[in-house]
Amino acid sequence: MSRTPAEIAKENTARLLKAFRAAKVAESDLWGSTGYGLDDVGRTKLEAVYADYFGAEAALVRPQIVSGTHAAYLIARALNLQVGTTVFCPFRPYESVFHNITPLLGQTVVWDGTGTTRGDYLWLQRSGGYTWNQGLNIDELADLIRTFKGNNPNGLVIVDNCYGEFVEEVEPTSVGADLVFGSLIKNPGGTITPTGGYVVGKADLVAKVAEALYGPALGSEQGSTGSFVREALQGLFLGQLLTFNAILGKLILLEQLANTLKERTPFADIIVRTRWGDLETQLAAARVVQRMGPINSHVTPEPFSMAGYENPIVMAWTGFVQGESLSLSADAEVAEPYMLFIQPGVNVFVAEMLATELKQLVSMC
Repeated sequence: MSRTPAEIAKENTARLLKAFRAAKVAESDLWGSTGYGLDDVGRTKLEAVYADYFGAEAALVRPQIVSGTHAAYLIARALNLQVGTTVFCPFRPYESVFHNITPLLGQTVVWDGTGTTRGDYLWLQRSGGYTWNQGLNIDELADLIRTFKGNNPNGLVIVDNCYGEFVEEVEPTSVGADLVFGSLIKNPGGTITPTGGYVVGKADLVAKVAEALYGPALGSEQGSTGSFVREALQGLFLGQLLTFNAILGKLILLEQLANTLKERTPFADIIVRTRWGDLETQLAAARVVQRMGPINSHVTPEPFSMAGYENPIVMAWTGFVQGESLSLSADAEVAEPYMLFIQPGVNVFVAEMLATELKQLVSMC
């Protein structure tokens, strides 16, 4: 029997507190470093907490990793994906991620997860991304990793964990992933961490990513943090509770809106996938999302061109950190079938109000 979101959040919180206590995080660790960032004890403890919570050998958690897309690029460089075959499953990564790593790829294969496949790397995306697909939950990730490694004993598994952190009781590193990465302006940032990304996994592989970020002579020894350590630790702690709230918001929207992709549980991510039938209604839905939040409620989202996407996109964002998407937000390409991907935010009362507003648009479709 699958566990309830509350049971999952309670267990995850206990595991996170255990990681904080094991690292002996102290007030004096919160102030970060300047200059080169040498001997940054707070940064060391932050990464120890991440490694412990994710069940990984090592972690790299840095403000110099500006996004999940940037982390993907660093991994592709660090592992030299130009040599060998990278298997994507069950579809290619997000367009922005794919276009960013394309120059670093050798041969690529898209595998549907059945039968035998051969490759040196398996690249999995936990979230369904900007497609009409639910993502891969932990059981599905485990099955794919087991099958791939059965066919490719020396193969490495990379998981894009964006939007999926804390949604289930364990993370992909606990089911065989060698490297897992994500963004701190999504779930792990708890809506307050202002920037940053993380990579967790096998120690030798994480070290290679640090070299790709800073250079082989520096590795992970440098990289000042300033106020980042406090904001990252606090965001990680709050991220558990706020991801739980986002899942409750997702359940509200899935129940009340007829135009959503009805996903099985446990979910793979916090995203609600909607279809609107035509351009006018798609943009109207994005504008409803925009006016429901505390920031920029007076702004009208309009389509615009963005690097990495073939079509114009529309974005609604209502949080306090630019682009932060654990808060109420939505985005999509402006093209048929006029989908909108909604992150339901961390306040269930706002999610209820949003559902009421969007239901009126659904009735017009």
